[in-house]
Amino acid sequence: MKIFIQLFFIFFIHSTLFSIDTVFDSIQWNLESSVKDISLFFNTDGKVSFFKAETIVDDLKSEEVIASLMDFKNYFEIFPKTYFFNPVKKYDDHRYIVYTKLDFFPLKKRDAFLDMSVNYLDKGILLNWEPAKEYVFTDFAEDSVRAERIYGRWYVQELEDLKVKISVEYSNDWKVTNVPNSVLVAIQKTTTADALRNLLKYVKKNTGNIIINPQG
Repeated sequence: MKIFIQLFFIFFIHSTLFSIDTVFDSIQWNLESSVKDISLFFNTDGKVSFFKAETIVDDLKSEEVIASLMDFKNYFEIFPKTYFFNPVKKYDDHRYIVYTKLDFFPLKKRDAFLDMSVNYLDKGILLNWEPAKEYVFTDFAEDSVRAERIYGRWYVQELEDLKVKISVEYSNDWKVTNVPNSVLVAIQKTTTADALRNLLKYVKKNTGNIIINPQG
């Protein structure tokens, strides 16, 4: 009985810390386009839209891609529209509360509090974020519009042939009004692909100089 309880406890902790269930897991992705080795996927139910960009590369090290994604303080260099991506609370190495602010010129800036989970895989990583509900309605900034529905995840996995699979998924409501939905969808398709391109560009530019296992 004691052994059973111990095994149950270990399984419970493992499944709690490393669960990768997200809003994206049930999405049936539809391929929209493939441009310069980046595939763009899309899905919508008419009200909520989901976006995904994916590529497989053979000229980058998975360790440097992962280290770049964990280097929160330098997100403004990796993703040009990001003013900052600051952890305001760290539960452990697997979970953070992050406050971020984004450039939406000519519109007002957008900010958000994110509940981010970090799942380390065998030769890979899965970064998932969703709204930090306990922070959504606090600490409003006068220069920004608070985004309340922000979901996303990065997936990095080293393949057997040393190629690296990288993808990013988004589903956001940026509270942009008086703009046709078709225009908003087109913009978010572009920004999803651009996020992946910006990451690849940063890692390629800094290959050999990226600190492995940076502290966010």
